[in-house]
Amino acid sequence: MWRAVTQSIVYDEAVTYIWFVRDSFADSFAHYNANNHALFSALAKLTTSAFGTSEFTLRLPTVAAGIGYLVVVHAVARRLCGSGALFLLTAAALALNPLVFDFLSAARGYGLALFFFMFALYELGRERPRWTVASLALGACVCANLAFLFPATGLALVASALALVPRLPNNGPRSSAAGPPSPALGPRPTVLGLTCRFWIPGAVFTAAILVVPLSHAERADFWFGAATLRETAWSLVTMSLAHHPTAWTVTWGAGFVQRMLAWTIPIVIGLSFLAPFGEARCGSISRWSALVGGTWAATLVPLACVHVLFDVAYPMERTGLYFIPLYVLTVAVLAHASPRLATRVAAGAILAVLVATSLEQFTVKSYATWQFDAGSRDIAETIASWPGADTHPVTVAASEWLYAPALEFYRIVRFPNRIASVNDGYVPAEANRFDFLVLTEQDTAGVDPAWRRVLVHRVSGAHLLVNPRVGSQ
Repeated sequence: MWRAVTQSIVYDEAVTYIWFVRDSFADSFAHYNANNHALFSALAKLTTSAFGTSEFTLRLPTVAAGIGYLVVVHAVARRLCGSGALFLLTAAALALNPLVFDFLSAARGYGLALFFFMFALYELGRERPRWTVASLALGACVCANLAFLFPATGLALVASALALVPRLPNNGPRSSAAGPPSPALGPRPTVLGLTCRFWIPGAVFTAAILVVPLSHAERADFWFGAATLRETAWSLVTMSLAHHPTAWTVTWGAGFVQRMLAWTIPIVIGLSFLAPFGEARCGSISRWSALVGGTWAATLVPLACVHVLFDVAYPMERTGLYFIPLYVLTVAVLAHASPRLATRVAAGAILAVLVATSLEQFTVKSYATWQFDAGSRDIAETIASWPGADTHPVTVAASEWLYAPALEFYRIVRFPNRIASVNDGYVPAEANRFDFLVLTEQDTAGVDPAWRRVLVHRVSGAHLLVNPRVGSQ
């Protein structure tokens, strides 16, 4: 909540507001691009219409989902690990990962999708799942962010498969396929029952939200991503362990930890595939082992097939956000249930490293993906308070593809009469057309030395310069 109130609006948040939230509900569904997270856009329209537009009201749907995510994380860690140190490490690793933590407040659909995904996983991890509730949660997950289509579908497939095989208690002995079901587990669902109670509700909800916007989608809308799964993994590791520059992240030790953690990823995924089979040979199987391990397989295999067949990019950074809780939960399962002491100790050590690095990277000053916009609110306020801005709108140009959307958000919402529409792009030969320039350090090299440097933001590094013809403040 603190971040939602205090941090500057950033590029993608501003674009979401200007294109999909500001005008009518129809704009949330009328067309599609990668920035339109349809369910979030609709909810943000509700909150900004009801309470006025501000950083907090635009981010309110994510904040609510973020609080829900923390509650679900506590419940999942408790169910998976019981109590004690392993519970605390699992809950902290799920909640404090800096990339995850960013999207528990940013006005994007990722945090909303992550909450619904984890809530569905919690429901499907129960011995007697509430199938319709889980179905609607998975549908909302996909509507909140289309990048979650693969893990949501994978989780649904694995849960359905587990429901249709002879029922296995959570961590007890294998049930006899020939014997009657345990009264505590209830009757095993049928294919027809699962179709009606589980697959249809989520599919109908998803179609109702996404059919119209996706009907306008084009291949070019799906451009962001990685060329290889290795690039996917490395993007998540670096954003988790080097979220922003600190005294630790520039050291040799930080680079070593990043490389070691990256090497654990294929090992952990491989163990997650094998764990259910090993437990089955011992006469017992964990529902959580099967759910998490199966979801890895049911996500990665379709991703690889779509990449090979249709040249669709792999997830990267925020579009692969769901891999972080899947990884943490897999490690927690190994730490809690592996028959080998060495595996349990190694898994516990990984969780401890994740928590320690997350605490070291903790920040409420900027979002890693858009650190360049951390100072945009301060810059907009400085420009709007300049002498003369109250009598005629001042003109502003910004480095291309960086600061203009956030500055335009503040112009529309707070300073419509003091700042003219912000020009996205700076050409040195045309600089004198503008009263202010908001530039990267690199772009300032081409500015006339007569321009005065008013501000260099300590977090974003953005430079605010004022034309010498404009009076002093």
